[in-house]
Amino acid sequence: MELAGRVPVRSRTYPTRPVAGVGAVVVDGSRLLLVRRKHEPKAGSWTLPGGRVEVGETTRQAICREVLEECGLIVEPVRLLDVVDFIETDSSAQVKFHYILIDYEVSVSGGEVAAGSDASDACWFQFADLDRIDIPQLTLDFLHRHYDFQT
Repeated sequence: MELAGRVPVRSRTYPTRPVAGVGAVVVDGSRLLLVRRKHEPKAGSWTLPGGRVEVGETTRQAICREVLEECGLIVEPVRLLDVVDFIETDSSAQVKFHYILIDYEVSVSGGEVAAGSDASDACWFQFADLDRIDIPQLTLDFLHRHYDFQT
């Protein structure tokens, strides 16, 4: 049943409207926590932990839930870092993915790093090593905008 006035997102692929998502920057000194994505978009790439915001959930609640589900860590949002548009088109210029990502820096208050749900792995990486792994350019550009490190 469709609610009056609501336009459903039919799919993550070729959506009828943008999808709201969240991303977490988890930093420990010179290390950054990344997850290896299990699903498209960017399956197999190392990215920030995060995912879609569920109906009725705030972005702060979503980031805490997503990091726990993907990484096994209990976190608290510290500050809003950025809002990033991720739009990917196919070979015929049709929008295949369209996410509006709200990215927070978070602090860890408990748990142990362990991959779960949408992540095939979760690991700490030295900022200096980020150029040696499969990390999307959008993520690298974002990190360079907000953190002073050299790759």
